[in-house]
Amino acid sequence: MNKIRIINKILKMIISISILLLIIGLSFAFFTANISGSESTTTLSVSGGTLAINMDGGSAITVNSMKPESNAFASKTITIIGTNTTDLPMPYTLNLVIDSNSFASDSITYTLTSTNTGQNGVIIPSLSTPKNIPTSSSNITLGIGYFINAINKVHTYVLNMYFLDSGANQNSEKGKTIEAHVEVSAGIAGEPTGWSDAGEGTLLKAIKDTNILSKPQTIPGQQINDASEAVMASTVDDYGTTYYFRGTVENNYVVFANMCWRIVRVTGNGAIKLTLYNYNPNLVANPCDTSQNGDTYAFARYNGETYTTVFNANYSYNAYIGFMYGMPNSVSYSLEHANINKSAILINLETWYTSKLASYSSYLADTIWCNDKSTTSGTGYGNTNSEYGAYNRIFSSYSPSLICPNDANGGKISKFTADDTYGNNELDYKIGLLTADEVSYAGGAGFLTYNSTFYLYRNASGDNWWLLSPGMLSSGETDEFNVWDKGSMFFNRVSYSRGLRPTISLLPLNTISGGLGTASSPFIVS
Repeated sequence: MNKIRIINKILKMIISISILLLIIGLSFAFFTANISGSESTTTLSVSGGTLAINMDGGSAITVNSMKPESNAFASKTITIIGTNTTDLPMPYTLNLVIDSNSFASDSITYTLTSTNTGQNGVIIPSLSTPKNIPTSSSNITLGIGYFINAINKVHTYVLNMYFLDSGANQNSEKGKTIEAHVEVSAGIAGEPTGWSDAGEGTLLKAIKDTNILSKPQTIPGQQINDASEAVMASTVDDYGTTYYFRGTVENNYVVFANMCWRIVRVTGNGAIKLTLYNYNPNLVANPCDTSQNGDTYAFARYNGETYTTVFNANYSYNAYIGFMYGMPNSVSYSLEHANINKSAILINLETWYTSKLASYSSYLADTIWCNDKSTTSGTGYGNTNSEYGAYNRIFSSYSPSLICPNDANGGKISKFTADDTYGNNELDYKIGLLTADEVSYAGGAGFLTYNSTFYLYRNASGDNWWLLSPGMLSSGETDEFNVWDKGSMFFNRVSYSRGLRPTISLLPLNTISGGLGTASSPFIVS
């Protein structure tokens, strides 16, 4: 192994904590804050909670020498202690800010080891494979974590930096320097991955060019959208900052796979989540045009003209709230909700996918489909009366969240993916359903709060349609959320037949052949 000692420069890496405050709308107004603390410990005091950020040995690390090798030349432990007395997620963002770097872009790398020491909320996923730090200055978002109903709960991160031996002569790196610091931000920070540098001709760039980020005029979860409200706004999701559409928007139409879809949001990792709008029964060139509207066109015909389905044929036990489920009437939560059996709705969704989308699989991104099996009351197994997370968020705290909460297995039971390391990798195909939380952000609300103006209502007003969010088991009846034909949300017995409305995510680099995103001129994925 090439052992080259760099003697011309002393590499100094200064790691400090900067608290960046971001007021993100009325639903997160408790993040108004005051800052106090020292170099080693910084406390962000907020109304309803605090974030205490501790650094081992103070904020600075000095590296006196380094050489190409497999060991880290710098390591920093970041401990974040959360106290949050509310039912709302209290998110924070962890950024690695490279103030300057004269090394080659593949010379300095980093890893992140994450531990949910307090078993509360969601931590930023670990990054075990070293990732390159680009030359010059940059801001690297390591991820977003959050606490909820926490009393002194702990999230711990170990950031390691490496100057790896490439196996070749690395004399050219002599005399190079790097300066960096870590920023911990309260609330939402940043933007979806790839947003700023989206390439010309991509769908992501088209969305960026035709929208201005705005604050919602009404509060998601507490109000339906105003009739004149049509915005793209931001909140936090499992991957970082997500931009979502709300209200009467008319510039989120996409033609893909010879069908019309509506853009629901750009996820934190830059994927573009779409839900079906018109399956194009007339085989027209523009299925988004208003002349092609129909009351049930947003639903998938997975068997001839059949577009309604049960969620699960049986309803007596907690297992049946699952997109996949385990052993009904089990003696433990883990056995009841193990992802072993496919639900009826998943089987029908996969049948439709195989027929309509299998040849387009290379266009699809893998994102978390949140079948939130976290319980807020009851054991969650057998026929015990139990309430699930979405029930509390939609009908009690009125605080929807696009972060999929941890269940009794750290989220791996609830976060359905095909191959994404953020999820459970249980799905065969990259397809799912919308959640009750996503409908809330789009402009919907709970029971008997009718809304015929938000964009998800049109072409889906002929039938109730299933969502992926479990509701409850009560008096021997297991219920799942759905959107009613008047545009409100409630839940029904899983054995009822409701509309099947598929949802997919597109890769951010997919290109378009044109369009403005309107019904008459939709974006056309090429």
